[in-house]
Amino acid sequence: MLFLFSILLFASSRQDPTIVDGEKFDLQPMIKRGSDRYHESYNDWKIYWNILENVGIVGLEECRYMEYVAVGVQDGYCYGIALKNTQEMKLLDNKDGILFSYTTDDQTQFEGLKLKLVCDNETSQKVSMDDLEVVIEMHDPHGCSESKKKKKDDNPTDKPPKKKGISFGSVMLIIIAALIVLYFAIGIPIWKFGLKKTGIEIIPFVNFWRMVPGLVIGGVKFLLSPCLKSKDGYKDFEK
Repeated sequence: MLFLFSILLFASSRQDPTIVDGEKFDLQPMIKRGSDRYHESYNDWKIYWNILENVGIVGLEECRYMEYVAVGVQDGYCYGIALKNTQEMKLLDNKDGILFSYTTDDQTQFEGLKLKLVCDNETSQKVSMDDLEVVIEMHDPHGCSESKKKKKDDNPTDKPPKKKGISFGSVMLIIIAALIVLYFAIGIPIWKFGLKKTGIEIIPFVNFWRMVPGLVIGGVKFLLSPCLKSKDGYKDFEK
């Protein structure tokens, strides 16, 4: 019984998505409960609001309004900004979010609310006023429609590039370069001051390095000799 009750409770708590012009949005995680609410200061106003539901007035002694989605507080007085269930919703350009347009009643000095919810991976909010109309702009991932989220998931170009670590070849080149630097940085002082060499002789084992180009050329010729008609420098040895 307890298991069935838990299932029923979970099912009843699930809410249908908000549909705007055929696009589905999951706004439930953005709705504040109890004394939790969105808030922002503008000039000498404190603006409090919620998404779709009444703004929580718990802890706001100035406010006694239960039917408002947004209220403004100034000098200890609370004014309603947007009445619940008066919203008109439409998609922003390129389906990048929702524009909520709320009206109010004649008991307040405000003329309504424009709430712009923008699809964005980063969250931010700002408040402004256009005459007596409050304008709120919110950036939030929940401002993205389900189709837009799916498009981003399916399009790898929208995903941040993966950070690539340094390759094995680069590591080997760095090690070789460091060894060469150490070879000369340590060897030259030893040959110059310890062994009293001068001129080009201060390079450690300079005679060996003089032979290296010839050894490399000889090795290349040896490797290519089966492909060449004339085997320069090599003769067949017969018994």
